[in-house]
Amino acid sequence: MTGWNFADVFDAVARAVPGRAAVIEPDGTVCTWRAFERRAAALAEDLVESGVGRHERVAIMLRNSAAYLETCYATFKAGLTPVNVNYRYGVDEVDDLLADAGAVALVYHGEFRGVVDELVDRGASPAIRYEVADVDAGVGEGARSYASTVTRECAFDDAPWGRSGSDLVLLYTGGTTGRPKGVMWRQDDLFRTLLASGNDFRRIPVPTSADQLAASAVAGGGVRDLPACPMMHATGLFNSFMTLAGGGTTVVLPGSSFHASTLWKTVARERVELVVIVGDAFAVPMVDSLVELGASLDLDCLAAVVSSGAAFRRSTKEALLTYLPHIAIVDAFGSSEASGIGWTVSRAGDVRDSAEFSLNDHVRVIADDGTWFETGEQGTGKVAFGGILPLGYHNDPDKTAETFQVIDGRRYAIPGDHVRVDEDGTLHLLGRGSACINTGGEKVYPEEVDECLREHPDVADVGCVGIPDARFGQVICAVVAGRSDRCPSADELADHVRGRLAAYKAPRKVVEVDEVPRLATGKLDYPALTALAT
Repeated sequence: MTGWNFADVFDAVARAVPGRAAVIEPDGTVCTWRAFERRAAALAEDLVESGVGRHERVAIMLRNSAAYLETCYATFKAGLTPVNVNYRYGVDEVDDLLADAGAVALVYHGEFRGVVDELVDRGASPAIRYEVADVDAGVGEGARSYASTVTRECAFDDAPWGRSGSDLVLLYTGGTTGRPKGVMWRQDDLFRTLLASGNDFRRIPVPTSADQLAASAVAGGGVRDLPACPMMHATGLFNSFMTLAGGGTTVVLPGSSFHASTLWKTVARERVELVVIVGDAFAVPMVDSLVELGASLDLDCLAAVVSSGAAFRRSTKEALLTYLPHIAIVDAFGSSEASGIGWTVSRAGDVRDSAEFSLNDHVRVIADDGTWFETGEQGTGKVAFGGILPLGYHNDPDKTAETFQVIDGRRYAIPGDHVRVDEDGTLHLLGRGSACINTGGEKVYPEEVDECLREHPDVADVGCVGIPDARFGQVICAVVAGRSDRCPSADELADHVRGRLAAYKAPRKVVEVDEVPRLATGKLDYPALTALAT
């Protein structure tokens, strides 16, 4: 084996436990491992027969579904590269991402046909398109039926060029630059770093071969996980990858939006053991729903709630553990560029602060003067992660050089996270040093929203910042100076943004001012903006 490739792992599991459920759809439909492998093989064969070549990009604009995981599996089988597309993006944003990635094929849900049709009109859509049709609906003009493709007979086993651990996963992240950046992960590197990142609850031993991993899947039975967060982001997708790698089952949550009561009912019905969320945006309504549901559901099956990507308050953890004292809460700290930096585990009677972890062989902290913190020193600095790392950013050597630096002969990722260092070496995450806003796990660059709002005819000047929010961690607040003594309402401004950008980038709060605070240089005065907004 030339390094770990997810297709080799999934193929071995499918041979070992063909009748076990790989994915359970919202309506209860079970996709067995045998069907999961065959459906992925059929799509892989069609992609290769259509002329998609080695390592070319296949874009995925899907909600959580078996189709999402099947499409990833198909690209792995064929030695291609999957590319995640945020389905909340507007047409311009999707256009930019597809162009940057160089996508030659696109798999999308029928509800996003309007965006795809506009891309086609612009000449910006990949020529090869597969539509996952809505119930009792056909597919758009020029698109292939995903359902017909994955259910056809095929004899596909491998592409002519084979596959290896050097095949890529291209993960686009909002980051702090205003435009998505494609993080390039070798599959071997990604598998090994995920395997080392707190897989205790999946019962996956460290294997030496795919067949050994499959054998342990037979013996251990695998786990059932439910990603409540979108698979289009790393938290949901990578957790599902590792559940499947252990011979487990991914359960898909019903509905196009998150409803905590539906989550708990699904956990009880499908006997889910692991729920994956993104901080308080999910956890707060989950607690509220438990208050209403009381003891009406049997949730003894649940072993852990895993969170990553956003603030998860200690009080929220305590509330969850009050109702579910038998579970563990895993609060993971990492990023698309540096997975598995650290994590804490909270249990009833031992609740930990969020994003609290320790200095170790892979995690170090750089002080403002460029020196390393050593155990016993206190202060604030930037996290540097020297574990297994991606290759860098696609099409952006400058950003790659800035984030991935070689220090003392070792390569580190320095994504910009600031921490406070205690005397005993404990680290407490403070946040990104930039103005990036993290709202419910979605990263928003304020200058992008500023530019959009300045196009409104009644906006003279504007500056957006994030302000604290109990559920979403932060929400976007626009500090606005209106033209001719008229300031647009919050609804007007939100509608204006939603017409041009993803809906989550719309401001939820508006503060009207006579003059937006700026520095002498003309740049926005972010401390003053934040004070006004708060």
